Amino acid sequence: MDWSSFPPDHKKSLYRGLGAYLALAGLLAGWIWMNADKTVAEWNKRIPTATATIKDIDQGDTQGNNFSAGLDLPPHSPGEGYVNIIMSDMGISRTATARVIEDLPQDITLAFSPYGADLGRWLEKTKAANRETLMLLPMEPLSYPHDDPGPDALLTRQSDADNQRRLARVLRQSGASVGGMNYMGSSLLADEKNVTAVMASLQKRAGIFVENPQGSVSVAADVAQRINLPYLQADVLIDKDASELAVRQQLVKLENLAKTRGYAVGIAQPYPVTLGILKAWSGSLDRRGVKLVPLSGIWKAKSQRIQSGQNE
Repeated sequence: MDWSSFPPDHKKSLYRGLGAYLALAGLLAGWIWMNADKTVAEWNKRIPTATATIKDIDQGDTQGNNFSAGLDLPPHSPGEGYVNIIMSDMGISRTATARVIEDLPQDITLAFSPYGADLGRWLEKTKAANRETLMLLPMEPLSYPHDDPGPDALLTRQSDADNQRRLARVLRQSGASVGGMNYMGSSLLADEKNVTAVMASLQKRAGIFVENPQGSVSVAADVAQRINLPYLQADVLIDKDASELAVRQQLVKLENLAKTRGYAVGIAQPYPVTLGILKAWSGSLDRRGVKLVPLSGIWKAKSQRIQSGQNE
């Protein structure tokens, strides 16, 4: 059946229906246009809202980071001094990390790996306990790629933009950490351009750079001095030889340096033998004229020594 065969009355009814539909559609469109802003506003009122703090790609979240304030420590007397122990590789082993937090003194600094599990939870736990923390910054060693510092490592053979993205990704995880310490890095620490980029990022966070010496040429101290960034170099690797006798000998070396210079910094790993020795050792320090203090206290002691005109 074609259109010409429809009865005229049916055609008229169809036309009237189409006309009424178009008129109604036009009226509806006009109403929507006239009330659009009001309708959107009403719907927006019904949508739950939330606010979030957006971290700067370089600065991260600096809330709670007051490292530059330091501690009000009296200058050391002859034969006395201050020490700090940095416990490295935190967050890798849950058992070891929990033992360090539960068993060792509050003034021991915890250096967390960006590759650790539950990093955010550990950092919140240490912040609540008023412990100072560092973020380990993976860097290219001379033996790379045989020794690989991981997927977020800063590499001399990589573009500046890629290194900045990796550094930003690591620092975003650091929470209220007081600064950073190199993980490996014998190659990158000799590269002034890359070292300057790292330290500039830490400077924006009002943090410190702690150098774990890698036995090679490093420009870290010179760059830190040039840009006025707090800098410390670890003096003693406490358990490079993880035998009980060697660990005790290194702790004696640390104490003697603190008594001579006024301060000293040691780095340790969370080995069971190390943790057992440190727990007993820290409880008897005061009797030997040495005080365990936070890392910020060591920076204070170093600053006092520099201000008094004494050489490092």
